[in-house]
This record gives sequence, C-alpha cells and structure tokens, in this order.
Amino acid sequence: MIRKLFEPKNPYDGFLGKIWDIWMHHNVAHAALLARWSWHKIPSKIVEQAAFMKQQADAVNRRSQIDAQVGHQLAMLGISPGFSGGGFGFNPDQAMFIGVMAMIRQHNGDPPAGSQDAVAVAELVLTGQRQPHEALIAAAPPMVRQQIAALLPVAKLIGLEKLLLVSSYVQAAVALPRERIIHLLPDANRLRVQSLYELVQSMPQNETDRPKMRAAFLWFVAELTEQGVIANLGMTKEQIAQNQPYDDVVRRLFELGWLTAES
Repeated sequence: MIRKLFEPKNPYDGFLGKIWDIWMHHNVAHAALLARWSWHKIPSKIVEQAAFMKQQADAVNRRSQIDAQVGHQLAMLGISPGFSGGGFGFNPDQAMFIGVMAMIRQHNGDPPAGSQDAVAVAELVLTGQRQPHEALIAAAPPMVRQQIAALLPVAKLIGLEKLLLVSSYVQAAVALPRERIIHLLPDANRLRVQSLYELVQSMPQNETDRPKMRAAFLWFVAELTEQGVIANLGMTKEQIAQNQPYDDVVRRLFELGWLTAES
C-alpha cells in the first residue's frame, strides 16, 4: 500500500493537507478511509476542481486519438490515460487524489453504489488477506471480470503497475462499509475522541441534548483514562465522573495531543 511516485510540496492546508501527506508518504488506503471518516472536512470546491480536470482529460483523450477499445479496457482497470493531470498543472498523484476526494465528498463519505462482491472483498484486501487487484475485479460487472483479470499483466508490462496498485487499494477503501472504517484506521480511539468533541462543539449552546453529549464525551474519556489508553490526564475516572470538568478535560486533551483544532 506504500505510494511514493512523486513528492511535490504539499499543495493543501488544514484537513486536506493532512490527508495529502498520508496519501503521499504512508498509505493511500489510510488516506481514503480517513477522508471518508471525516468527509465533511473536505472542501466542497474540490468537486468543481475534479469536474474541470475531467473535462481537460477528455479533451486530451480526443486530441491524442486514443483507441476507443484500449481506453475502455484501461478504464475498466480504474485507469484513464488522459487523467494523469500532467498537461494542466497536476501530476498523476494529485490528479487521482483530487478525483478520489471529490467522489468521497459527493457521496458524504458513503460507498458509491457498487457490487456486493466489492463490499465483501474490501476489508480482506485492506487487511492483506486478499490480493489488491481482487478489489478491482470484484467491483466490475460479472461479465467483464475475466477480461479485466486478463488485462492485469498487460497493465504491468506497460508500466502501470504502481497506478494499478493504488487504484486497487482506493477501490477497496471506498467500498468498505462505513461502520468498518474506524476499525481499520490507526489511532482509532483518538479519532473517536476528536469526533465526539467536534459533535459537542457543533451543537448550539441552547440545544437540550448538548449536556448529554458532553456527559457522553466525558464518560468515554474517563473509560480511556481508566484503561490507561489516555495517560497523564491528571484526573481519575472518579474525578471526571463526579466533577464533570468538561473545559478542564478538553484543555488537557489539547495539551496531550488527543484533540487538535482541525479545519
């Protein structure tokens, strides 16, 4: 799942910048899963950017007169010859990144409509129990899966092996059921704490359920503290439960790096 073909300066900031760093230096599947988990943090303007880039890619295809059948077969592998982005300000990594982030934003983090086979194989691919390319094959209509399997060696021979690998892991990451995302992400407890905190902060001050959500947040932090997952909080589970020191707990979690001011 390692991906490092190009290494340009990070073109993004905030949450998208964090996802880009993971995409470029660690793991495209991790980046896609984290983007799905916090899809609302992806700027909506990336959808327009992806649409513009697709228009440019289509124009490149027409000018280069790529054989329609070849283009169709590559598309079945999740590869678009004109979608590399190199001719209009994007390298292949950034072009694919924009396309994936736009898709996640458009679907509100949910998997796009696809085959149940793709859903079934997604977690097996992401956990290393099945080969990456099986995610692409499972996502295709049954009548063309054999054809796609035959095309895989060809894609490798013409230098598309790394792009094929990235496409495979992205396919698995976007097909994974939403409820399974958190179980495959590193540092899952920190993400849960961050999400709970953001949920509390997003509620209006006069919202009747806000105190209940604050109490739920404190309960979860208290449980993690008792289990030793959160260390050096400076408060015991009993102190948190008795005093309900929400502001003090939040301040300390920021100091410990368990909470961040993500945009």
